Amino acid sequence: MQREYWLHIFINGRRFKRVLIDDHYERSHRTSITDALVIDLIKSLAAQGDFQPEIVRPSGFSIFVTDPLWFNGKPYRLVWTTHPDKDYIGVINAFRRSYGKKEDSGSQ
Repeated sequence: MQREYWLHIFINGRRFKRVLIDDHYERSHRTSITDALVIDLIKSLAAQGDFQPEIVRPSGFSIFVTDPLWFNGKPYRLVWTTHPDKDYIGVINAFRRSYGKKEDSGSQ
């Protein structure tokens, strides 16, 4: 089941109005990931420049894997998708990585 959140954000030169979060992360990572954290991770993408997709599907959906994505000094892996005709970012999966902490523990 997906959950929808309204969020106005610019990423890769595009404006997105919504974030759709798939419940995939809850199966294995519910103790360390919440929808609120996923929204914060998405917001942190806006400050990091442009991203290149790992895959562009024939349907037009681009799949991005941002790893590591540092937030509050902790590394995460975020798998997300966009479509040129859609106004949302879809979050496929998100989880905390197991390797160390970044020296600067501020948000990035």
